Amino acid sequence: MNGFTPNNNTNVIRLLSEAIRKCNKGRNRILMGAVVLCILTLTFVFGTAYGKINAEYTKNIRMDGTTASTYIEEGTKQQYEKARSLGYVRETGRRMKMGEATESGKKESICSIQVLDQTAWEKMMKPAYTGVHGTYPKKQQEIMLPVKTLKKLGIDNPKRGMKIALDISISFFQTEKEEFKLSGWYSAYTEDNGRSKAIGYVSEKKLKDWGYDIKDGSDILICPSNDMDWKDTEEKLYEDVPMKDNSQQIIATDTAKNRAVKEVTGSYGMVAVEAVVIICGMFLLVYNVMQISMAGDIRQMALLHTIGTTKKQLRKIYIRQIMRTIVPGGIAGIGLSVVLLRYLIPQLLGRQYLNGYGGAEELQIFRVEILLLAVVFTLLVILGASEQVIWQTVNRTCIEGMHYTEQKGSKKQQHGKAGHADKGAVVNKKKRSETQELCFMAWKNVTRYRQGFVITVSSLFL
Repeated sequence: MNGFTPNNNTNVIRLLSEAIRKCNKGRNRILMGAVVLCILTLTFVFGTAYGKINAEYTKNIRMDGTTASTYIEEGTKQQYEKARSLGYVRETGRRMKMGEATESGKKESICSIQVLDQTAWEKMMKPAYTGVHGTYPKKQQEIMLPVKTLKKLGIDNPKRGMKIALDISISFFQTEKEEFKLSGWYSAYTEDNGRSKAIGYVSEKKLKDWGYDIKDGSDILICPSNDMDWKDTEEKLYEDVPMKDNSQQIIATDTAKNRAVKEVTGSYGMVAVEAVVIICGMFLLVYNVMQISMAGDIRQMALLHTIGTTKKQLRKIYIRQIMRTIVPGGIAGIGLSVVLLRYLIPQLLGRQYLNGYGGAEELQIFRVEILLLAVVFTLLVILGASEQVIWQTVNRTCIEGMHYTEQKGSKKQQHGKAGHADKGAVVNKKKRSETQELCFMAWKNVTRYRQGFVITVSSLFL
């Protein structure tokens, strides 16, 4: 042998893949559209639901003025430690309500005065505010006030360190005249009424100066698990945290996240059901498109199998021509998802959705992780259907593969039916009108492939 001719399988596989792809142009266009629709739909539906739940959560905590949904009145150190150790409690903090503040020399109350520990401020109160400037009071004569209270005092441009004279009514018999330095300010969105007043915060050092200790006799703020409603929370806390006397109470409401989920979807159970329905609908859509030409694809692959193409080569040829379709579809789906969900829809809805609650910057529909999961899901469905084509091809004889159809049923039944029809064709056949005949033919054509018919109807229904 003077020379060696290599087996150029790579070029052959590429040429065959391209030829098969050109033969299936119609199916490939539909498949590309299905890929785009699947990625866009999954990203849009789950992204919108996630974004709307978060936006409703933000709205709820701003209306409430806190992320805490439960508190134990005038709790003790032992009760605080016990509540903190419970598995269904996410966060615990302390809050001491001191009294009312009035402008020096006046009688009208401008805000209530409270003291918080670090957890209560950072985890429970601060997330409910916007425009937080400065820091929570640390020194004895520092105070933090909401913007609406500063406006009542005639201060439109607050500055850190500016002096503010207030009269603090701590009890019926104790009123303190204080001169504070402004350590910070914030915007709150609770309604300023009899039940909920604007809140000013002073430091724990000031609390001790007035003769109180936040670790004893303060309200214990609790953030329970989001999937618990207020009844379950109350019942479990009464069981697990001993009350110091019969007058002590636990006040609970549904968490802001729980209310947000109920407002958007109904319940956590419905979230799971709706997610399954949507995923099944998209699965059946993409799988149904693959089923449209599966019989033809099996016959094409069987011809190649007949001339000695191996299973590995068949997979390369088929997957390659499928990837030439789904890659552009995936890119288009990703591009549309980014444009619509990151820029267009938030711009259209953002100005109005959280109007009055600090703007709509929290309305974030686009989520990268959801987009990636949608792409992976679509790819796995298509590759799974492709593997079914290869499996059907290599597990049949060459003759069976080349004559493959999706119709099922034994030859005996088909011959029996045919013979019976021949015998009674003249006697028993009922005459149909032209319209009835067309409807009969259409119905038989639609239901010829029962599996495809069931999948199509199911996908359209979902």
